[in-house]
Amino acid sequence: MHGLDIVIPAKDPRPDFLETADLWLAQVLPEGWSSHLFIVDDGSNGFDFDVLVRRHAGRLTLISHAHSRGRAGACNAGVWAGTGEYVAFFDADCFPAHADVLVSFINSLQSGADIVYGPLTSQGEGFWGRYFRAVCQRRERSFAQGDAFALTTACCVVRRELLQQVGGFDERYRRYGFEDRDLIIRLMALEPMVAFSDGSLVVHGDDLRLEDICRKQQDAGRFTSGLFQERHPDYYRQTAFARVDSRQGSFLNWIAWILPLVLPGLLRLGQLAIASDLLPYPLKALLVKLLSGVFYFKGTRQSGVES
Repeated sequence: MHGLDIVIPAKDPRPDFLETADLWLAQVLPEGWSSHLFIVDDGSNGFDFDVLVRRHAGRLTLISHAHSRGRAGACNAGVWAGTGEYVAFFDADCFPAHADVLVSFINSLQSGADIVYGPLTSQGEGFWGRYFRAVCQRRERSFAQGDAFALTTACCVVRRELLQQVGGFDERYRRYGFEDRDLIIRLMALEPMVAFSDGSLVVHGDDLRLEDICRKQQDAGRFTSGLFQERHPDYYRQTAFARVDSRQGSFLNWIAWILPLVLPGLLRLGQLAIASDLLPYPLKALLVKLLSGVFYFKGTRQSGVES
């Protein structure tokens, strides 16, 4: 019997997370395969995970952290609690598009793959749904063109043996950013067989907001970019992040003095622009990228300062 452990880290998930968990446990599996769902509550406030435990006794394990350990630590807790031959990672705000998502992953695994990624999409037709789909499609094109580090663990399955060899996620990434890419770089050093499963479509909930995206980018610049840069300096220098990193001689250093004065206003203007029906999508998307980059730059200037 082949075992597949499904690991979902969750911190204050959306109200429909109960239905998301139901959908993962309703997945069809081929003969000779079993699955177990590990939900890691990473310091949530108020969400009743026990409902799921009662509903799916025996098929679901809840791991609770009194205080957040970050996504890396939450994922590791799920990984090491299981014993399955393979480990699937999904984000809490993502759900399977159909009942055969895991079957499609398993078909690739049975063909010899050690790591299998699946496509991500968005259900909405508004700006944020379109923007998310564009980001995912760009990553998929990069992966297809040979960039082995282009995708994330928001929708993927990894052979447990590989995770054991690299020690799982690096739990020093306690805040947002780079924990995925760090793990993937270390996994790829083992020269695994990697595949992309078109049939393993997963849908992302459309609750993105500009202020949240900018805050996450600032956190990544402040709290985790330094560790990633230290561990993978050559790779980091090739990324777009390096171009807006104050420690890498970013052109934004020339105007750093004015940013604290204008960033709050720019964020408000950005929110209004995205909500407007007058601006075309390409301009809105460019605005998101520019503001994300500026907030990442701001975070790198605060690097090393805890809060």
